[in-house]
Amino acid sequence: MNPLRFAILALVLTGTAIAQVTPPPPPPKSDDPPAGEIRPKVIEVKTTQEKGKPETKKQEKTPAPEAVPQVDPIVQLKNSLQVAKRECDYLGRVQKEGGLLARFQRNRAAVREMQQRVNPAPLGPAMPSRKSARLLGDAEKARLGDKVVFTVAGVPVTQEELDAMVSYLGSYPRKDNTTDVKTHAILALVKAKAGEGLHPKEANAARAALTQAHKKLEGGESFGDLAKAISDDKASAANGGALDWMVRGTADECYARHAFALKPGQVSPVFCNVEGFHIVRVLGTKRGETADLDRVRTSHIVKRFTDARGLAQLQQKIASGSIDLAFRTDELRKLAPAQFR
Repeated sequence: MNPLRFAILALVLTGTAIAQVTPPPPPPKSDDPPAGEIRPKVIEVKTTQEKGKPETKKQEKTPAPEAVPQVDPIVQLKNSLQVAKRECDYLGRVQKEGGLLARFQRNRAAVREMQQRVNPAPLGPAMPSRKSARLLGDAEKARLGDKVVFTVAGVPVTQEELDAMVSYLGSYPRKDNTTDVKTHAILALVKAKAGEGLHPKEANAARAALTQAHKKLEGGESFGDLAKAISDDKASAANGGALDWMVRGTADECYARHAFALKPGQVSPVFCNVEGFHIVRVLGTKRGETADLDRVRTSHIVKRFTDARGLAQLQQKIASGSIDLAFRTDELRKLAPAQFR
């Protein structure tokens, strides 16, 4: 610290401390003597009156003045300088260690380590931990069958689904062209299956409702009427499920894969993405300057299996890699998204 700033700080602290040690005198009462005057204190002495003797007169006694504590400014200055020196030493250590933010991060890491060693109940719920992708066990492989290549929160993904996503993503240029197409396809399928795995009861109900709705569409019922009746997207349901134009390169991969595979007027099968289960009807398409700028306009019927808060938590878990991801082969596991490695 600059010596001049150090001296100014010490003098300010000294003045503050002296002001605190010497309090202001209380306001005088009506019966108190003026400042500087000491009145004698009257003490009554009770005596037993004897016959023939006069009563004892009142005795006067002058009290000793109270001692006022004296503050040595030199001592106070030394104390202030010691306090300032300790503060400077502390700030110097913090600066050498990387600053206050680095110290906070180290303390937080220490708390997390302590939570792992002791019972976390008194400390509150633990933060979700990152999970690395694992390999399927022999029992899991036998139960799932040969067609399943990996699972997302217990939900199986087949080789056919993976190949279809890889084919779609490889059909147009993408902004993340440095990422392997198969890795991108795995991440897209993780997004599509994660909600189904974490909310199985609600997902089963949503799938059953849309399966029944799809049968009604095949029987000739109006898509717009069904959207108004059962879709959870109330904003689009009022318009028969119609949505705005969406661009291929910025759309959800699973939704876009089905939408761009259809011609105007065609209806998709029931499929799932991170939001819920969908049935899509294509209203129109437009070509862009490049394939990733192609646009499509759809109407949809959606049944969600969680609310907006649950959807945000689900997306956070996907981004942090805190979802169980298991692969059949180690070669495929090495292609997992970065947050699951």
